[in-house]
Amino acid sequence: MSARLSAAFAACAVGHMALDGLIASPWCVPDLTLVGMILVVMRAPSAWWAASLAAGFLTAAWAIRGAPSIFALYLAAGWSLAAMARQWDLEDPRIEGLFVAVVCAVLTLAFVTLDGAWSWSMVGYLLLRALATVTAWMVVRPLAARWLTS
Repeated sequence: MSARLSAAFAACAVGHMALDGLIASPWCVPDLTLVGMILVVMRAPSAWWAASLAAGFLTAAWAIRGAPSIFALYLAAGWSLAAMARQWDLEDPRIEGLFVAVVCAVLTLAFVTLDGAWSWSMVGYLLLRALATVTAWMVVRPLAARWLTS
């Protein structure tokens, strides 16, 4: 993994922490750590383990409960993305955006379920968080692409 790619991941993680401190509702905070992990794995599939470990560790450190499960979920997400990236050309932004939305929704659903707070009313919040994360992806992806290729 290149130094610039590592810096892009770190910027996403720091951005996630900053937004989490600024926005009162956690449902409106995009999962920029996930965005950073996906950014790394899409460009360097062999670095999935490092990106997943870092994203899982950071998210588990922020979480109060369920840290081992959260860590495992990020590892599973990174591994599955790397496996898909090796099989198919995932450079299409629509496919990347779809993957971001699905993984964000699945991770958020898992977090809520592990916390014992799942209910049908949570579905709206899951969709809101997935939408915020995909929107962040649509902003971060072209910025990172320009910076990584310069």
